Amino acid sequence: MMEVNFGNVGQIITIVTFSAGIVKMVVINPLQVSINSLGQSIVEMRDAVNRLNIDLKNIDKRLAVVESSTKSAHKRITEVNGH
Repeated sequence: MMEVNFGNVGQIITIVTFSAGIVKMVVINPLQVSINSLGQSIVEMRDAVNRLNIDLKNIDKRLAVVESSTKSAHKRITEVNGH
């Protein structure tokens, strides 16, 4: 085991700093990029879901109008046929 003294503290600090830099470059930076990308994907998916919800509400409104029109048309047809 290496003895720590004032003579080799600089070397130890250099090795630790270099090792930390390598870990940051190899592990942390790619993870940060992936996290940012996932965050952007979540925002895009949330926006898509919101648009789909708006579309579904509009379809519900249109369906209610079509159902009402169909019921009214059926009633008129029944009246014309004398039933």
